[in-house]
Amino acid sequence: MRSLLESRHYTSPEIHQREQERIFRHLWIFAGPRTLLAEPDSFVTRTIGGTPIVIQNFGGRLKAFVNRCAHRRSPLQTGEHGRRRLACPYHGWVYDESGKAAGIPACESLFGFDAETRDSRRLASVALECVGNLLF
Repeated sequence: MRSLLESRHYTSPEIHQREQERIFRHLWIFAGPRTLLAEPDSFVTRTIGGTPIVIQNFGGRLKAFVNRCAHRRSPLQTGEHGRRRLACPYHGWVYDESGKAAGIPACESLFGFDAETRDSRRLASVALECVGNLLF
């Protein structure tokens, strides 16, 4: 039996990247069991379709975001799973369940942000579905 695809389709980094962008970013991908997120502030991180994702428990409500700070794009959560508030380890920005920067240390004096500018700093949200005990 012969494959319909050439061998480069299995080994090419360019084809892999294209598949991540065109296929896997648009599918429901298993992210883990819900039991990892039983406690407030618990989280899991994954890379799905080439994009780093964090799923975080906010007082019983699960939310998913791109795992990059809105300020300097540093990863917010660095472990595969754990329990820690959604905060950037670099400058200490803290995010709420809507992805808004709810706390920015020395916001006005250090960054020069007024309330409107601060409120516009948000994480990119990611679709999240829970089916039984499974997160997608």
